[in-house]
Amino acid sequence: MRHAKIVCTLGPASATPEMVEALIVAGMDCARLNFSHGDHETHRKTTKMVREAAAKLRKSVAILSDLTGPKIRVGRFKNDKIILEQDAEFTLTVRKILGNDKEVSVNYPDFAKDLREGMDVLLDDGLLRLRTLRIEGDDVICRVEVGGELSNNKGINIPGTPLSTPSLTAKDREDLDFAVGELKTDYLALSFVRTADDVKQAQHLAHGTPVIAKIEKPEAIDNLAAIADAADAVMIARGDLGVEVGSERVPVIQKKIIREVNKRNKIVITATQMLDSMIRNPRPTRAEAADVANAVIDGSDALMLSAETASGRYPLESVRMMDAIIREVESEVISETPDRVKPETQISDLGFPNAAAGAAALLSSALPIKAIVTFTRDGRTGNLLSSYRPRVPIIAITTEPSVANTLAVNWGVVPYVDIPPTELSEALRMATSLLVREKFCKKGDAFVLVLGWPPSAATNTVKLHQI
Repeated sequence: MRHAKIVCTLGPASATPEMVEALIVAGMDCARLNFSHGDHETHRKTTKMVREAAAKLRKSVAILSDLTGPKIRVGRFKNDKIILEQDAEFTLTVRKILGNDKEVSVNYPDFAKDLREGMDVLLDDGLLRLRTLRIEGDDVICRVEVGGELSNNKGINIPGTPLSTPSLTAKDREDLDFAVGELKTDYLALSFVRTADDVKQAQHLAHGTPVIAKIEKPEAIDNLAAIADAADAVMIARGDLGVEVGSERVPVIQKKIIREVNKRNKIVITATQMLDSMIRNPRPTRAEAADVANAVIDGSDALMLSAETASGRYPLESVRMMDAIIREVESEVISETPDRVKPETQISDLGFPNAAAGAAALLSSALPIKAIVTFTRDGRTGNLLSSYRPRVPIIAITTEPSVANTLAVNWGVVPYVDIPPTELSEALRMATSLLVREKFCKKGDAFVLVLGWPPSAATNTVKLHQI
C-alpha cells in the first residue's frame, strides 16, 4: 500500500461527482477547498460530492478548508491586462480606481503605510518586480525593474516587510464559521501565519477542528518551533514561501520544517507546484518526479496537488502519477530501512501510549508482521503509530466517522468505522475479520494489536496474533 497521503485541490476541473469519485479511486485521501476561489454555495456542493463519493466507495476522505488570509492583490484593469515596460514608472494605490498602464488599485488599505522607499514589490508570484521610489499619501510610486504582462487580481508580495494586517481577515472569520459550523470540515488551513498566537486565535474559533499552519512567510521560519508546537499540523506552502525568501532557500527550509514537525508527531504536508507541468501536459518532468520523491524521503505525511487537479487539463492523471511515484519510492525506502523508529527515542523513557506505539513499530521490522491494528476513540493512537513510521499498514478502527476522516491524512493509516469491542477476544475477532476481508492478511499471517484495555484506559496493550 501507499503510506504518504495525497491531498487534491478541487475546482472547475474536478467539479463533477464522476470526477470526484474517480479521484478517490485514483488515490485522493483529502480534498482541499480553496476559499480564495468560489463562494460558499460552491464549497457546499463540493463537500456534498466528496462525502457522497467517499460513502459510496467506503473510504474515509478528509476535507480541508483552506482560508484565504490577507492576500494582497492588484485590482482590475480597463482592458483586463496591461504590459509593464521596464524602467517605466507605475503607481500602486489604495484608491478605488480602474487600472491602466500607469496605475492600479491595491486591496490592502495599509499598503502605503507599510512600505518604505527602496523596497521591492513582487507581482504575479514574483514574475514581475517593482522598486519603490517614493510614497505620496495613498500612492506608492514604483519603477519597473522586471516587466511583462500583468492581469486582473494578480498577487503582490513584499519580501522582508512585516505587514500590520492580522492573519484572520473578516472574510476568513466568515469562511471559518461556515466551514466548521455547516460543512463540518475535517481540517482548517490558516494562511499568513507569522507567530504561534496566529494559530491559537484560529484554534479558539475552530472549536476543536484541527488547524494547519501554512508556512509561507519569513517570520514563520523565525518562529517555526513555537508554531509547530501550537499547530495541529503544518503545511509547507512553497509558492509564496519561494517568492518571500527566494526559491534557492526553499529546499533546505522544506527539510528543516519536515524535521521539526516529525519530531512533534504531527502531520506535515508539502505543497505547491509538485507536478506543475501536468496542468498542461499528461506527464510530469523528471525534475517534478524527483521533487515528489524527495518530499516522500524527507518524511512528508502528505503531498498536495493544487492547480493540477483544480483547473488543469489532466486532474486524474496527476493523481495517478503522484500515487505511482510515491509507491515506487516507498518500495525502496521502506524495504531498505529495517528500523524507522526514531533513533533518539528510548522506549523505556516514554509513557504507555508512546511505548506501545514504538514497540509495535519495532515488531513490524523484527517479525514478518502484515499489519498493525488499533482501536482508537479520538485518533491519537493512530497518529502516534504513524509518527513511528512502521513498515506495515496501520489499520485504525474508530466509532466516529469524523475521527476516521481526520486520520485519512496520517502517514500509513487506513481508517475504518466500526462499533467498539466489549471484550479483548472480540477485538481480535473484529481485527481478524477486517484484515482478511480487506485483503491485508490471509490465514497464517500475523499482525499486531494495539489498544487501551479496558476500553476506558489509555493505550496500554500490545498483542501479537496469528490468523
